[in-house]
Amino acid sequence: MIETAKFKNPFYMAAGLLLVFLVIFVLHYLYVLMAGETMDLLNIWVYMMAAGMVFSIFSTINLLYAKNTGKYYNKTLMAFAGLVIIGVLLATWISGENIFDLETYRNVFLFVIIAFLVFISVASLIKQVENWSRKKDEDFLNK
Repeated sequence: MIETAKFKNPFYMAAGLLLVFLVIFVLHYLYVLMAGETMDLLNIWVYMMAAGMVFSIFSTINLLYAKNTGKYYNKTLMAFAGLVIIGVLLATWISGENIFDLETYRNVFLFVIIAFLVFISVASLIKQVENWSRKKDEDFLNK
C-alpha cells in the first residue's frame, strides 16, 4: 500500500516513467543489435514523448482524486516540466539531434505538451465543479 502511494506523488511518477521508458529503449536497442541491424537513435524521442503522454494521462486521473487540488496541480506542473526537460536532454544526448532540427518530432512533442495542459485544465475544472456542487448541496441540506 505504501509503495502505490509513492506513485501518487507526481515527481515519483515522472521519474518512474522516465526510467521505465529508458529501460524499454535499452531493451529495444539490445534486441536490434542482437538481430544484426542498426537502430535509428531518433527512436529515443518517441520513447520520451510516450513517457510524457502516459504521465499526462495518469497525473490527470490522480488530480481528480487529490485532496488538495491546488497543491497537487502545482506539483504536477513542476513534475511534467522536469520530465520534459530531463527527457529532452537525454534524448538529445542519446540521438545527437536537437528537437529544433527535427520538425516531425517537434510537432508531436508540442502535441504532447498541449495535450497535458488540456488534460490538466479539464481535470481541475471538473474538480472545481465538484467542489462547487458539494458546497451547494451542503448549503441546501443545512437550510
